[in-house]
Amino acid sequence: MAKDLGCKDAINYKKYYQNGDITAKEFEEDVRKMIGGEEIDVYYENVGEDMLSSMLNLMAAHSKIIMCGATATYNSWGDKVGVRNFGQIITRRIQMKGILYYD
Repeated sequence: MAKDLGCKDAINYKKYYQNGDITAKEFEEDVRKMIGGEEIDVYYENVGEDMLSSMLNLMAAHSKIIMCGATATYNSWGDKVGVRNFGQIITRRIQMKGILYYD
């Protein structure tokens, strides 16, 4: 029997790609609506860049982010800006852990 993980909803990040870039503002607004004013306790990250920047604004204090990729930068690392608001990790005391797909 499968255990209920308590996941309320999920989102397909590919909906927010336009010309190879993520429409971060629209993504953040849609996730904010989806969570209904709550904050996120656990987030599985696989894209990086603008998507991670958006999600950092929505994370709860003492939340956790599982990092298993950064597809936004795989083919164009030198052209990217990176995560804009990395300070949220400190101020919200977010724990981040990197994993590989075979973990």
